Amino acid sequence: MTHEKSNSKIIAIWLGLFLIFAIVVINSIGTQPSTEINSTPQLTNISLALYNDTGPIVISGNGNASGYPGSGTPTDPYIISNFNFTGGDGTSLLLIEDTTDYIIVKDNLFTGGRNGIKLDNINNTYILNNNITGALIHGVVFVDSFNTRLEGNDISYNGNCNGTLFLSLATHGGSGGWWDPSGDSVVVNNTIHHNKAAGLTIEEGTNITIMGNDVSDNGMCSHSLLKFDQEGDHPQGNGIEVKNGTSIDIEHNNITGNQNFGVDIWSNTSQIDVRDNNFVNNGLEPQANDNGTDNIFDGNFWDDWISGNYSVSGTSDNDDLHPRSALQDVYFDQKDFLPQGTLTVTSTETAEIQTVTETTLVGDVTTTFTTTITTTVTETPLILPLLIIPVFLLNRVWRRKQ
Repeated sequence: MTHEKSNSKIIAIWLGLFLIFAIVVINSIGTQPSTEINSTPQLTNISLALYNDTGPIVISGNGNASGYPGSGTPTDPYIISNFNFTGGDGTSLLLIEDTTDYIIVKDNLFTGGRNGIKLDNINNTYILNNNITGALIHGVVFVDSFNTRLEGNDISYNGNCNGTLFLSLATHGGSGGWWDPSGDSVVVNNTIHHNKAAGLTIEEGTNITIMGNDVSDNGMCSHSLLKFDQEGDHPQGNGIEVKNGTSIDIEHNNITGNQNFGVDIWSNTSQIDVRDNNFVNNGLEPQANDNGTDNIFDGNFWDDWISGNYSVSGTSDNDDLHPRSALQDVYFDQKDFLPQGTLTVTSTETAEIQTVTETTLVGDVTTTFTTTITTTVTETPLILPLLIIPVFLLNRVWRRKQ
C-alpha cells in the first residue's frame, strides 16, 4: 500500500511538471497572425564642435562643387559640412543654383546674410542638421527646386519687421510675383521658432510632406496682427502658411504659440491634409483657417476644443470631425517614405524576423532607416497531441485508488 502511495505521489509530481511545461509551450506559440513593424530613422551626425569660418559661398551649375568631398552622384554626393557661415548682408550665405548634382549641406552654422540658404533651380539637395539664424529675410528659401529634404535643422530669429511680409522659411517657385511650382520635398524633424513673420510658407508647391516639426513662437513683429490685402484678411505671424499648392501633408507637428493662426490655408489650394498635429496657444481662435477646396483637418489636438467638431475659420466651412482630447505624438514616420514593395511579409510555418535597411544616400553621411518586421503565423500547437500523456497518467492514478 505504501509503495502504491509513493508511486501515486511520483506520478502526481510528474503530472504537475508536465502541465506547467505544456502551459508555457502553448503560450509561446502564436495562434493568430500578427505583424509588428518598427522603423527607426538613424541620421548619421558629425560633431558640431569644430567649424571652418567662411563668408558667402556660391555653387552654380553641375560639377562646380568639386572643391568639396564627393562627386555629386547619388552614391557619392558632394558634402558641405562643418562651416561657420557669416557676413553677406546683401546676399545669401550659401547659394546653390542651376544644378542636378546630389549635394548634402549638413552640420553647419549660418548666421546673418540676406538669406541663410537659397536653392534656385536645383534638384537633389539635402539640408540636414544645420543651425540657421539671423538672416535679414529668409532662413531657407527654395525656388524652382525639386527632390529636396530639409531635416533636423534649427531655424530661428530670421526675417525683419520693416516690410509688409517677410518669410522666415519659404518653399516657393519663383520671385517678383511669378511662381513656378516646387515640390517632391520632405520637411521633417526641424525646429522652426521665433522667426519674425511666418514659420513656414509655401508660396506654390506640390507633393510636400511636413512632418514631425516643432513650429513655435513665430510672428515677432509688433505689426503682425495687421492684415494685408493680397487675398482678403490674412494676418502675418502664422505657424504654417500654404498660399498656393496641392498634395501637401501636414502631420504630427507641434504648432504652438504662434502669434496668429497655427495653420493658414489660402484659396488656391486643394488636397491639403492636416492630421494628428498639436495646436496649442496660437494667437487666434479658431487656431486654423482654410479658404481652399478638398482640404482635410482630422484627428488634431486643439487646446481650446470643448466638445463636438472643431470648426476652423475661412470660406471652406471646414471642420475637424475627430478632434483629439490628448496631445499627439510628434514624429516622422519613415515607413511612409520607403519604396513600395520594400516591406513584404510572407506567411511561413514559423515565426519570422526580417530586417530591411533603406539607405537614402550611400556613404558615411547618409540617412539610413532600418525597419524590423516580426511576423507570427497561425500554426497548430504540437503540444496538443501530447496531452494524451497526462490523461493516461490521471487514469492510472484513479484506477489504483479503486
